[in-house]
Amino acid sequence: MIENILIGVFAVIILGGAVAAWWIENGPEKKDKNKGDNIDG
Repeated sequence: MIENILIGVFAVIILGGAVAAWWIENGPEKKDKNKGDNIDG
């Protein structure tokens, strides 16, 4: 039982890290920067 809980916790941590990394690379801030670049030139 404890093993299953630990596996679930580690899976959530790994998936959370992957989502955070994706968000940093492709989040709304990057879209705003791209829009600014397109307007400028």
